[in-house]
Amino acid sequence: MNTKSIKMGVLLILKGLGEDIHREGLRDTPDRIAKMYSRFMRDDIQQDNKTIAFTSDFDGTISIQQLPFHSLCEHHLLPFWGNVSITYKPGRGSVVGLSKIVGIVSRCASKLQLQEELAKNIMQEMKRQSNSEDVMVTMEATHLCLLMKNNTWHNITMSTVTSSGIFEADK
Repeated sequence: MNTKSIKMGVLLILKGLGEDIHREGLRDTPDRIAKMYSRFMRDDIQQDNKTIAFTSDFDGTISIQQLPFHSLCEHHLLPFWGNVSITYKPGRGSVVGLSKIVGIVSRCASKLQLQEELAKNIMQEMKRQSNSEDVMVTMEATHLCLLMKNNTWHNITMSTVTSSGIFEADK
C-alpha cells in the first residue's frame, strides 16, 4: 500500500471540492484517511498456517448466522456493511472452527469489491476449508452510497445468496 499516494489523492479530492486544505479540521485528514485504509486493507490478515478444520464424524449441516462484516464498495470507495450467514455440510470428516469462519469473513471483506463478489469469495474459501462443495452464503447489507443518494432510502438493504452443491436452487 502506498500511503503517500493515498495522501496526495485525498488532497486532490479536497481541493476539487473547493475546501481549504490548510484549515484545522482538514489539515490532518489525508494522513488520517491513509491510516484508516492501511488498518482496513491489511495484508497481514492472511490466514496463518494453523489448522482451521478439525476432524469430526458429524454428518449434518452446520449454519452460522448473522456474522457482522463491513467492506468497501469498489464503485464509490464507500462502506457497505451487514451480516452474513454461512451454511455448509462438512466434507471428508472435518468441520471448520467458528473463530476460523469469522476470520474467513474478515479476510474476504478486507478489500475493495462488490457485495456479490464478497459473497462468492466467502463461499469459495469455505468450500476450500471445509473440503466440501456443499456451501451456501447469504448476505444482507446496507450501502452508504445508496443512503447518500437519497436520505429517505435508509431502510433499503441488498440481499445476496450464492450456493453450491446440495444448496443450489436448481438441483
